[in-house]
Amino acid sequence: MRKITIKGMDKEFALNAVNYVDKEQQPNNVINLQIYYLFSKNGKKDIGEPPAILDSSLVEFSRVQIERYIQNKGYLKARVTDSIHIKKKKAELIFTTVEGPMFRIRNFKDSIADPKVADLVKRSPEVFANVAPGKRFDTDSLSADRDAFYLVMKRNGYYDFYRQYMSFNNDSTYNKGVVDVTMIIGNPAGKSEHPIYKINNTLITIAATNGKTVGKADTIRVDSQFRFVDFSHKFKPHAVTDYIFQKKGQLYNIDNHYAAVRIKRF
Repeated sequence: MRKITIKGMDKEFALNAVNYVDKEQQPNNVINLQIYYLFSKNGKKDIGEPPAILDSSLVEFSRVQIERYIQNKGYLKARVTDSIHIKKKKAELIFTTVEGPMFRIRNFKDSIADPKVADLVKRSPEVFANVAPGKRFDTDSLSADRDAFYLVMKRNGYYDFYRQYMSFNNDSTYNKGVVDVTMIIGNPAGKSEHPIYKINNTLITIAATNGKTVGKADTIRVDSQFRFVDFSHKFKPHAVTDYIFQKKGQLYNIDNHYAAVRIKRF
């Protein structure tokens, strides 16, 4: 493989589009290729990087991936074609893009079954900055907004909230270079709302030096929240409980959970 060329695509996206070409069709690293040739003479073909061999099925796969990538960046009608130029037994892959119009968001609305979740959305406008009317339609940005709101939910007691509850319906049938986006947040199956969790009791278990939790342990009821079980016989309760930031009666907050996990690993 000699070279990969992206034509007709906005420079903002063309550089990254190369990454959507299948790795087996990517140009070889010159040094790694020479190392491969050097050692393969002695039958050692697992050292270095073997030459990339042109595969028409992988070229087509790459074309589809590049086309999907640029469509996700707001060029919903974009089409990508491929061609191959061969010179001196080396192939140049050329992917030519006809972008078409760039689509922008015209309207953004939501459809949320749980009123409490709907209120939380209204109180978190900064999370959805990527889907404001007039912005370029970008499915990667929608995914980023979904991930951001997932964390908002997890910081406000919604322990059982998953990204799958949240989706976007994109309507471009108006056909004038605009998209109407509807954010949908559904409820858990068979429930009228998402449950909100508060911290109750906390069990702390410390394994023995061999990693096992069997045998005799130091067991202490520290207070109304913490029960301390230490199989290592080396720790006092407050050496651990002082670094658990979620207290009884508080809303579950994923940030406090991970803070305790990081301290545990440290």
